Amino acid sequence: MFKTKNLAVILLVVFFLIIGIVLLIKFEQKPIDLSDDVNNLPATNTDYDQYLDREVPTSTILYYNNELLQIYTPLAGQKVLSPLVIKGLAPSTWFFEASFPVKLFNTNGKELGVGIAEAQTDWMQPGLIPFTAFINFSSPIDTEEGMLVFLADNPSGLPENDKSVTMPIKFFNNEDGQLVKLYFSNGKLNPNIQDCSLVFPVERLINKTPAIGQKALELLLAGVYENEKTAGYVTTLNPDVKLLSLKIINNIAYADFDEALQYQVGGSCRVGMIISQIKQTLKQFPTIKDVVISINGQTEVILQP
Repeated sequence: MFKTKNLAVILLVVFFLIIGIVLLIKFEQKPIDLSDDVNNLPATNTDYDQYLDREVPTSTILYYNNELLQIYTPLAGQKVLSPLVIKGLAPSTWFFEASFPVKLFNTNGKELGVGIAEAQTDWMQPGLIPFTAFINFSSPIDTEEGMLVFLADNPSGLPENDKSVTMPIKFFNNEDGQLVKLYFSNGKLNPNIQDCSLVFPVERLINKTPAIGQKALELLLAGVYENEKTAGYVTTLNPDVKLLSLKIINNIAYADFDEALQYQVGGSCRVGMIISQIKQTLKQFPTIKDVVISINGQTEVILQP
């Protein structure tokens, strides 16, 4: 009888151990439900909770008294390049005529650039309004930190109506790699293409290399990134153009390309843009004072309008 009771106890213990192990495995394999904590956004105790976008993976919340802005990109503390694309949500009361200014400063208080945040929906509606802004700037070499300042538009000009919030950002430095500028056309910065030779820089971070001029041209030929397209940058260079050689002699850069550079290129305006893109990209380097462009070694009768 005693042995039977012991056996029953042992079997009961084994049974509960098995049940416990099964439940533990199931618990560990069950995905965690984050439906109530998407974006890790807590309740803000403001009237804007219902307007927050909790589906974006990460964002930065900036407060001004009982108002707030939700910034998707860049994030606070993120390293940025030009053009800087800024997206987020802002109170409708910050807009006037569907826009408000955004400024970029270094830590010394020097203004590096200004952008206009434009409403992407009806700005007259209450709540948070989606916006997009672009800032073109040159990365500072004397500081690694900066700040974005979002300013509510204040058409009255009265100081008591001023509102602003600040978000820290960072700039790339020499330890991150080498910064190069690539020059492209931009219809937003040059409306109606009033000057065909006018091109504007974007910044790219590359690994350090002694052949920095060649690398810059190769990146130029590869074209614009999506965020740069969004900011209005376009290239006038044909796709699949190849750089055959780049030589620098007595501060003159001799850049030789294949026939694709001038394939079906027509119009003096486009030719001027192509030449400006190449020359300005190379002339950013202090050792280059002038640029000679050739196609398959020929400098005459090329890139004709």
